Amino acid sequence: MPDVKIPSFSVPSFDVPKFEAPKSVSMPKLDVPAVPKFEAPKSVSMPKLDVPAVPKFEALKSVSMPKLDLDIPSAPSTSTQDKYVEPQELRDARAAELNLKFKDVDKEAKAIEQKAKEARARANSAGQKFQAAKDDACSTRIGGKILCVRYGVGY
Repeated sequence: MPDVKIPSFSVPSFDVPKFEAPKSVSMPKLDVPAVPKFEAPKSVSMPKLDVPAVPKFEALKSVSMPKLDLDIPSAPSTSTQDKYVEPQELRDARAAELNLKFKDVDKEAKAIEQKAKEARARANSAGQKFQAAKDDACSTRIGGKILCVRYGVGY
């Protein structure tokens, strides 16, 4: 093995300053008043309350159910058959005719609704044009666009 020399290292020494706490610390003396004594009365008379006895309930030993005498028919009722006196073809034809009338009236209603939407759009456009003209007119008045003080003007 090769001969290796390691340099020596020593920790530097330093002195810690000495601190001594006082041997006895005197606390200031506090005078606390004594707690007053309280004695509860030896006998307290409570008023007497008459409480009624708890009622007793006994369970029923036997319960009889009332008997229902219902006449249940074995065959289906003919009242549903009597309800439809007209043949099925007539009822189908009437329903088809009323469906066509409904479609026509619904188409008219949709056309009227479309006209109402267009009229509302025109009214909104006219309102925006009015607001722009009013803002332009009020820009030179007292208060400007926000307050727009005007006398004898109809807008």
